[in-house]
Amino acid sequence: MVLAFLLFGMSVVYGALRLLEPGMAAPLQSLTLMSVERTPTLRPEDRLFAVGETTGGGLSAVEPWQVIVIHDSQRLTGSYDSLNSSHVAEGKEGCGYHFVINNGSQAEDGRIEVGYRWKYQKRGDFFSGPEADSFNQRFRTIGICLVGDLDRQPLTPAQGRELQWLVQQLQQRFDIGTDRVFIDVGSDGDGVGDFFPHAAFRDTLSQSFRLAGG
Repeated sequence: MVLAFLLFGMSVVYGALRLLEPGMAAPLQSLTLMSVERTPTLRPEDRLFAVGETTGGGLSAVEPWQVIVIHDSQRLTGSYDSLNSSHVAEGKEGCGYHFVINNGSQAEDGRIEVGYRWKYQKRGDFFSGPEADSFNQRFRTIGICLVGDLDRQPLTPAQGRELQWLVQQLQQRFDIGTDRVFIDVGSDGDGVGDFFPHAAFRDTLSQSFRLAGG
């Protein structure tokens, strides 16, 4: 009887540790952000880079990211949770993106959901096609997914604002030039969704990057 209770207790502890392990399938997002959220003690940009938690409770070094890729979900509704579920169903470890920016359909409009891949500074898994594995392994690429279908509807104003803020923060932190910010939205084959404001978005990024000394 004692041995049975001991084995049961060990199984419970092992299961709890496995659930806390960062590499487990379908992990939940670690936090959410919006640029307009400001507290007396911690700015949203500070929270953005408080990542890489170790088992000892400290913070490990942030990876030297080099490229930013922006996709849309190609679905009118969704959130980090729905993307996470669909990616797990495809055989991935969990949500392939580092960040998901919501359109209000399943989570607050403009809310940036921060995935476990960013929290633990893990490579993304959001490229598709024959070269997907190569791209995912070779490049230090940050993946951002906009909830919505930019062939059929524009970004919400909140999504546009938060995307601009997020990309600018990442550019400044990692010295990522605008020429290394790739927009691959829509489904017409060339990554240009009819409702994405490409020119205005790139102009604003270029101006802010120059002002920041990039």
